Amino acid sequence: MREMETDDQAKPTRKPPVRPPMEAPALLRAEEIANLLNIGLRTFWRWVAREKFPRPDLREGHVVRWRRQTVEDWLESRCSEIEEKDIPAAARNGVSA
Repeated sequence: MREMETDDQAKPTRKPPVRPPMEAPALLRAEEIANLLNIGLRTFWRWVAREKFPRPDLREGHVVRWRRQTVEDWLESRCSEIEEKDIPAAARNGVSA
């Protein structure tokens, strides 16, 4: 007769493989971008329609996505525009008041 295994003799459980953390997705949905910008989804789509935000990089039927790099480039350009508006022209040219 075969002996019953006890808890002490039970086979060790296998741990799931450790996976590296996922990077941010390469393609972003409108909802993700709106959340990132802290604006409403309707406002985001208005910006796209008025060309205040770039057109989608991917449009397949109802699937609309932007490349992460497109969003990052747009954010960088917006930061540059804001800095230029906030800094007086004389200060930008190295002239002190």
